Amino acid sequence: MPLGFLGMLLPQSRVGYALAVLAATLTLISFSRYIVGFCLRCFFIALAASFAGGASGIAEERIVNVLIGGTFGLIAVALAEIVWLRVARKVRSSG
Repeated sequence: MPLGFLGMLLPQSRVGYALAVLAATLTLISFSRYIVGFCLRCFFIALAASFAGGASGIAEERIVNVLIGGTFGLIAVALAEIVWLRVARKVRSSG
């Protein structure tokens, strides 16, 4: 049985949710290695979603947020590149 299905067996619990959110927040400052902190943060967020009882809805929302954020990120990079090229042209033409 995949490990994710174990979350479906967890009862809804406000205390469990609060502790999982606290643990996820503490991972932001507790680990010097990013990969360790990131993995544990993902684990505690998934645990919090399981305790909240809406893990599948939260997962769908997360996917949408990642897609929207990625789109905005790509647009921002493209605009920054356009601005950078214009500034570089002005500096070359005036210098």
